[in-house]
Amino acid sequence: MRLARHLAVLGAIPAVRVVELAMAAAEQTWVVPISLMEGLALWATISVPLFALYGALRVTRLGPDRTFAPVAWFAIGFTNWPLVRLAVEALAAGSSRTAAVWHWGAVTLLLVFALWAGVRVDKTGILVSAFVLVLLAFRVFSLIGGLERLAEPTPMAAEAAIAIPATTPSMWVILLDAHPSPAVLREFYEVDLEDDLSGLRALGFRVWDDARSNYTHTTASVPALLGGTVFHRSLTEEMPVLLAGLQADTSLTRAFAESGFTVRMVTAPWTRSECGTVVEVCVDNPLDERRFYLLRMTPLTELFPARFGHPMPLGGRDALRAVASLESEAHHFTFVHSTVSHVPFVLDEECSVDLESDAPMHYQLRCTHRLLREAIGSIDLSSDVVVVAADHGYMWSVEVGLAPSEWDPRQAWERFGSFLAVSDPAGCADGLPERVSTAEVLPLLLACHGVAIDVPERVFVGMEQGHWGAIVEHTFAWDGWSTTFDTGS
Repeated sequence: MRLARHLAVLGAIPAVRVVELAMAAAEQTWVVPISLMEGLALWATISVPLFALYGALRVTRLGPDRTFAPVAWFAIGFTNWPLVRLAVEALAAGSSRTAAVWHWGAVTLLLVFALWAGVRVDKTGILVSAFVLVLLAFRVFSLIGGLERLAEPTPMAAEAAIAIPATTPSMWVILLDAHPSPAVLREFYEVDLEDDLSGLRALGFRVWDDARSNYTHTTASVPALLGGTVFHRSLTEEMPVLLAGLQADTSLTRAFAESGFTVRMVTAPWTRSECGTVVEVCVDNPLDERRFYLLRMTPLTELFPARFGHPMPLGGRDALRAVASLESEAHHFTFVHSTVSHVPFVLDEECSVDLESDAPMHYQLRCTHRLLREAIGSIDLSSDVVVVAADHGYMWSVEVGLAPSEWDPRQAWERFGSFLAVSDPAGCADGLPERVSTAEVLPLLLACHGVAIDVPERVFVGMEQGHWGAIVEHTFAWDGWSTTFDTGS
């Protein structure tokens, strides 16, 4: 009976994390729910080693409870590594880029504590059992209450008024997730990308110094960019349509498909970045963020960055490299979602993982543009239109929990200022306004090529996440470039 209780608790510790991932799927409706098989795989990632360690220690002379308790206490700390890391970084003079040696030291201290608590403290096995099982029960209860909030993608219906003539050139939309505008990089981060930008200009690209995203979050920015629209209704109500937009299924991409163009997509290692129903050629990213969920809750990503690195920059690197693998198509609309410019900064200028600590921001951005130039090298710029855009910028000057309605103008500029570069053999990029937002780009380019399409009004919207995954929308009464703005309700 005691053995059964011990095994149940050791299995419940990683199960808590699996249930938390399912809770995220229920409360943040753009996160893909985990399947039964995925959940079992995530659970086995930690539970199987725990069972093995417990079995090995039981052959010692320690009693059953004092064999079980050190393993359980260590597992709790190991799977709640973010909290441990905060404590370690506070000890390391508040540095947010703690060297790997500190992580090893923290793991050692965690092991010492587990051994002390398990061997020296009476009844600690009973305490840890009660704590873990109650926590799991609470998480499961919360999950049951949140399952009704799940939303599935609802593709936009193609608008009959949009017709894409066969003479319209093929289009590439390469999204660099979280890439600030050059002006924001200079102003906030003292990063100058002029050498990389001059290389793009030499290839015929027009590069904006300070374009703007209409939204502060990927969830709405990608559908707005690919759909050439701005969402005004409650984003909670729009969520099924936004989910489809993240999968490159919008009214605009459907119009391309119905006009005989091949819709293609290279996915990102980001939840909900999947190929939608309109996509004919899909290149899946092998680094699925869900598979790294439990690993990110442990120190493995810091201790072994080359092996267990965060999927955002690594998967984004693979996404840009996948462009060269796409076969030639006569008429196509291709969407590439790359997160190589996204935090954390773990890539150096050669696009290799920095094994010692986080690489400087400008290293990873230079890696981004190195990969971008290589990807563009496989594109026929004499015939295809190429749009390189970001969904939003960084937001490091904004305090945690500060709502968009409370941002000052510089904070809003930091988040809304986004990268944009366009190459169009017909010269349509030159006709785009200097002050342009991402949702306007495709409609303006298509209008230049003779497509009858509405250009959305210039609106910039901030999003914040409320309790239970609700989305609170703040619309800025702001043209996106003025020095002051007022917030609306």
